[in-house]
Amino acid sequence: MAAIAASAIPKEMASRVPAGAALRLFGYKICPFCHTVKSVARAAGVPYAWTEVNPLSKAEIAFSKEHRKVPIALSRDGSIVGESSVIVDEILRIAPHADAAFAGDEVRRSARYHIVFA
Repeated sequence: MAAIAASAIPKEMASRVPAGAALRLFGYKICPFCHTVKSVARAAGVPYAWTEVNPLSKAEIAFSKEHRKVPIALSRDGSIVGESSVIVDEILRIAPHADAAFAGDEVRRSARYHIVFA
């Protein structure tokens, strides 16, 4: 999995996810993969906070040494997840109405296919 263990993240990182949000997503406004991740989060009913990343400096994602491309998701426990298909899996895992029809294995395979070939 493309997640970094929560223990490897400084404690102040967990505070970057505001109250009421399950994830903080980092990305570019014009990134199609970022739009996919945001759309899945909205459709799944998972509240998130959005941080626009400066594509030149990438200062907003300087905390992530292993993931230097967007989208990046930071969860409440401080774990960092990179790559859109893995973030979609995480969103579907924590979705409040994640039944088999919405977040089953077949749906996840289809989502990965559409992310890769979109």
